[in-house]
Amino acid sequence: MKAVICKRLGTPEVLSLETVDSPPFPGPDQVKIAIHACGVNFADTLIIQGKYQLRPEPPFSPGMEVSGEVLECGPGVTDLKVGDRVLAVLSYGGYAEEVVAPAVAVVPLPSNMDFITAAGFPVAYGTSHLALTHRAHLQPGENLLVHGAGGGVGLTAVEIGKVLGATVIATAGGEEKLKVAAEHGADYLIDYAKEDIRDRVKAWAERMWFTIPSAAMCSMPPCAASTGKGGFWPSVSPAARFPIHPQIICWSRTARSSACTGEPIYSAIRN
Repeated sequence: MKAVICKRLGTPEVLSLETVDSPPFPGPDQVKIAIHACGVNFADTLIIQGKYQLRPEPPFSPGMEVSGEVLECGPGVTDLKVGDRVLAVLSYGGYAEEVVAPAVAVVPLPSNMDFITAAGFPVAYGTSHLALTHRAHLQPGENLLVHGAGGGVGLTAVEIGKVLGATVIATAGGEEKLKVAAEHGADYLIDYAKEDIRDRVKAWAERMWFTIPSAAMCSMPPCAASTGKGGFWPSVSPAARFPIHPQIICWSRTARSSACTGEPIYSAIRN
């Protein structure tokens, strides 16, 4: 089969299209998938550089979300069958024509979802949904500030926040990105390249709940300054570990009775 292979760590230029052996017959509680489409994520650029939390040794194929059809089912698989249209979340290996995945990470597609849409769905939407529901427990009528709302995770956070009944404030750099955020349901818009986030937030809301995609980690201090008592920051980025200053976390969790937490997306993919 054909696969995109990372033979040595580096930027995307190190990737090459190769002919490799097809995966073996799936083992217990695994399925083999014929891949029709694969999502491309920021984390893929990290994993091929050895900067992601998971660090496979080259050679390997990146790609952590795919869609396609089930080719084979291993022993113990009862809720999937050959020919099912599915999406799957992987650790890596998706930039290929076939992949073997744990059945628990494979989900049947609804009839109205095409393969391309499905391949870009679980990482962005799963990250935002899990953070806002499982961790933040966002409730109708609460306020949600979404940083980096012009990106994939940011836009899905805007959409999910609105579905959950929140008032959504979106920040992004530039009018074009903010226009997209508004089209996806944002109630208020902040251009962080021109406006002070804290001042604008305080003009609209007292208590804030935050989702913080990687592109907006430069906004951590304004997040802390804007968080109302009981506020919460579900940090959803693998890059989030680096810029957070201990004084900010301490101040927000104690003096303001707020919380900052990370979210493992893969812990609840089937939910």
